[in-house]
Amino acid sequence: PGYVDFESMGLFNEEEALVEIYLHDALLGMVASMSKGSEPELSDMLSKLRLVRVQKFRLGDTKLPAVETKVSDLASKLEKAGWMRAVRVREKNENVYVYFKMGDKLLNGITVMAVDEDSTATFVNIVGEIDPEQVGRLGKKFDIDELDDLKELERGHGSKPDKK
Repeated sequence: PGYVDFESMGLFNEEEALVEIYLHDALLGMVASMSKGSEPELSDMLSKLRLVRVQKFRLGDTKLPAVETKVSDLASKLEKAGWMRAVRVREKNENVYVYFKMGDKLLNGITVMAVDEDSTATFVNIVGEIDPEQVGRLGKKFDIDELDDLKELERGHGSKPDKK
């Protein structure tokens, strides 16, 4: 229930990705097993994840408006599908959307879509049983800066009204 199909936007080919991280359940399970003795809390978190996907693309000037429109459209679809918007930042040179797919007690998915001033678009999707407090640890363990950025966004913009 926490999966988001970014390919459905039809904006990018895999070859265009500057960064592509794809950690599927088998790899996450292996790391969970290996870290069980030294980091039991991390191991427990990883064992509940099914997918961590990060993609970052460079945008040309001509592609930027199309990407911003498609991201906005996907944000609307996520809301209609029951995703909860946690963060939305709309500034002159930055648009960021963070959505949570709620489960019974934990999250089933986190999705981040960001288009920023350095003409890049970043998409993150984490699927599984997720404790939001543990997301930063995941970013540090796998050296995924975008997940660290998510933690900063939650702290910096989570309680502010939308910017226009």
